[in-house]
Amino acid sequence: MLGMDSSLIHGYQVFFKLRGLKKWNTIFACNSSLSITAGNLTKYTEYEILVTAFNGSGLGNYSDVTHCFTDEDSE
Repeated sequence: MLGMDSSLIHGYQVFFKLRGLKKWNTIFACNSSLSITAGNLTKYTEYEILVTAFNGSGLGNYSDVTHCFTDEDSE
């Protein structure tokens, strides 16, 4: 963005995928977001998630991959 300090964080990219698959899905979040929601996930399934920040210079370092399970069906 023109006129912005390239060292300031502009936002984050959150990547997630089913464990074992190669294709990552991406969610973008602006730097004022404190949380994001990934939709259309399969119940009680293991996912891999990683995050990187970005600024005017490009992407930062990627986080370590985190493994998590979605909740089981409940009412």
